[in-house]
Amino acid sequence: MDWWIVGAAYGRAEGKISAITSLRSNEKEALNKELQDSEIPFGEYKVSEGNGSGILNFKGPWAGVRAGISCGVRF
Repeated sequence: MDWWIVGAAYGRAEGKISAITSLRSNEKEALNKELQDSEIPFGEYKVSEGNGSGILNFKGPWAGVRAGISCGVRF
């Protein structure tokens, strides 16, 4: 059994969130506003909106604190 109380965690994330569907004009505006107002707490992100699609690309570092218990069996 292994128990760690507090440990630092650091990494890098990169991803893409996309939605493709047929939208009306007011829905496109709402989607674009929602993507522009997204609050990603790390790195940088870019929002692009096309004809019936919205794309959010993001990348950057992240940090945090973690804790846990590990149990293992030896054979």
